[in-house]
Amino acid sequence: AGLITYAGDMLKAVLSGFVIRVIFGLGLDMSSDIVFLFVIYGGLGVILGHNYPFYMGFKGGKGIAASTGVAMSIWDWKLVLIGAATFAGTTYLTKYVSVGSICMMIGFAAEFILFSELGMLSPISGSEHRIEAYILVILFAGLAIFKHRANIKRLMSGTENKIGQKKTQTNEE
Repeated sequence: AGLITYAGDMLKAVLSGFVIRVIFGLGLDMSSDIVFLFVIYGGLGVILGHNYPFYMGFKGGKGIAASTGVAMSIWDWKLVLIGAATFAGTTYLTKYVSVGSICMMIGFAAEFILFSELGMLSPISGSEHRIEAYILVILFAGLAIFKHRANIKRLMSGTENKIGQKKTQTNEE
């Protein structure tokens, strides 16, 4: 059930990026820097809608799956593969999904900026819109950290549940 939910949350961001490209007549192409930026803004809308849905009293998820979908909708598989490896490796080592999620999002922002500055992230590399894109991906990471603040408090107090551990308290997952 968790994987189906994750896939649905991720696919809504992928669909958002695809619809934006279709509206601008690019289909799967990401050759326009402004459309690339619009895809990121669309992703922000998906993440905010996921985290703060009005129909649930503005209490939603943490946006990790939706953020993964945004990374996928950018069509740069380096970001997706490194993000998956960061999440899996960190989660495996620490046994905390929350730590893996936070590290993945911080890594996504850092990789996005680094790859863009190195000219490895077309078409935003060298674009006049790249600083705006950087601010957005830093906002994605900041939102993820903010939404994990209860997990961070439990990590600091030693009460966060590890993978495979029986739940000892109600977590806001």
